[in-house]
Amino acid sequence: MSFEGRLSVSNSHPFLIEAEELLSDHTSHLIIDARSEEHYAAGHIPGAIHFCAYDQFVRSTSPIGLSRFQRSMAETYSKIGVDPYKPVVVYEEKTGMRAARDCWMLQYMGHPNVRILHGGVEAWRQKYGALDTEPISLDSTIFDCIARDDIIISAGDILGHLATPTTTVLDVRTYEEYTGSGGSSCCPRQGRLPGAHWLEWTNLLGEDGRFKTSEDLRRILQEHHIATEHPVITYCHRGARSAVAYYALKMAGCLEVRNYIGSWHEWAIRNDLPIESGK
Repeated sequence: MSFEGRLSVSNSHPFLIEAEELLSDHTSHLIIDARSEEHYAAGHIPGAIHFCAYDQFVRSTSPIGLSRFQRSMAETYSKIGVDPYKPVVVYEEKTGMRAARDCWMLQYMGHPNVRILHGGVEAWRQKYGALDTEPISLDSTIFDCIARDDIIISAGDILGHLATPTTTVLDVRTYEEYTGSGGSSCCPRQGRLPGAHWLEWTNLLGEDGRFKTSEDLRRILQEHHIATEHPVITYCHRGARSAVAYYALKMAGCLEVRNYIGSWHEWAIRNDLPIESGK
């Protein structure tokens, strides 16, 4: 489907913004470039700052661990100038895991108006073309965390859901990670959460680097026996690929979706948590 043909689809979702809309009013937004420093320096959307929380792991989803993470992120967002009263747009090259994770993180922290630039800077180039090379920094602000417990889930809470047949635990990593035949060297154990379904996150995006249509996403979920009316828990390695899945599931009409931000990085280091491996 063409870019124009998909415009009306994405505009119905509050967590996405199209290049045309951002272009018409980009000075009223805080724009965050979540790409690498090199890519940002080579050319970014005018007025965009450079920041990405991709390498900031949530090492523990216990109440104490999440509280510490919230305080740390609130300090970080304050330092880079995130204002809870100013709309935020996050982007990367296309619609990818870094922008999705940062968008989800800001929503979890309580920011009321944050969106992903659908199609990323590539969509901006297609519609506008102009990029800037001047680095941007902002004065510090005060960003207080008002955590949203409705979009996150902890390792402890997941344990209570593993025996619940109406809850789907969705692993969106590669097949090798899912089966335990491959994975990150930082994880002492390889495998998956018991009973987890597998649906690699890349299947939720089109070749143009944008989310597939809501109709296509619903079809994919049906093929994987995932019911939109039942709760779904998404996870990956650090909660980034699963953030893409979180938004795709919302587009498909899932009523309750929670992102396990600790993901396999936390689960693998806790020997008290059960795992499965193999096909």
